[in-house]
Amino acid sequence: MKILYRIFLSIVLITSISCTNKIISFNTDKTKKIEVENGQEVLLSFKSTPSAGYKWVLSSKSDTASLQFIKKEINKEQKDIPILGGQVEEVWHFKAISIGKSDLIFYYKRNWENIPPLDSLLYKIKIQ
Repeated sequence: MKILYRIFLSIVLITSISCTNKIISFNTDKTKKIEVENGQEVLLSFKSTPSAGYKWVLSSKSDTASLQFIKKEINKEQKDIPILGGQVEEVWHFKAISIGKSDLIFYYKRNWENIPPLDSLLYKIKIQ
């Protein structure tokens, strides 16, 4: 399964480079700075555990003036795998629509719980 996942990520990376997309993978950095060209699509990839109720949520405090949210999807290779407590890859798609800066704040949490999120990430995106 890990081999298929690595092959999938390689194909996505090659495809995205040829389409002038920018892919940023989830890691332990709490803050990321990204520079993209106006008109480029930005793909943000996060690991989540939706079968346990945890998912990434875009904070209402995010400044999305220069970015347009397109969609959020689960990696197609993992969508049909009903593993309780298993991780999947969420891919968030945005498009740079104007020159400027946008800060995207993501929280990793269960929507029904009224407690602080388990994790948070900040993406500082500069559109040129």
